[in-house]
Amino acid sequence: MYRYLTVRSDRRYSGSVATCALVEHLDSVPGLRKADSAFYRAEDGFDWLHVTLAACDAAGNHSAHAGRVPRRVTMVELICSSAGGHPAYRAAREVAAGIADLLGWEVADSESDEVLYSARAAAVPAAARTAPRTS
Repeated sequence: MYRYLTVRSDRRYSGSVATCALVEHLDSVPGLRKADSAFYRAEDGFDWLHVTLAACDAAGNHSAHAGRVPRRVTMVELICSSAGGHPAYRAAREVAAGIADLLGWEVADSESDEVLYSARAAAVPAAARTAPRTS
């Protein structure tokens, strides 16, 4: 069984960030390592965690492929094993909250859509912010 967390600007995924800003942050997270251009995973010795950088539509639909990374990211998906229990989920939530803090976004439970954490927009560096997309 798995637990899914989504880091997003809002329920409509209306904000985006340059991928390079996320890559720089994720490269510095202890215990994470780059698995591919759009994927990170936990290093050996840490609880199982998979992180995907994605561009999605307003409903959150996305696809991710090895060797491809979107120029702008509208969602970061984190998946952890529920077999690790609460420590694995707590670790995933900490990584998700760090991303949300960087971007001024929120962390939601992917199954229930409950917002678990919301960062202050004032914490967002001006260079990382973008205006919401128009559909």
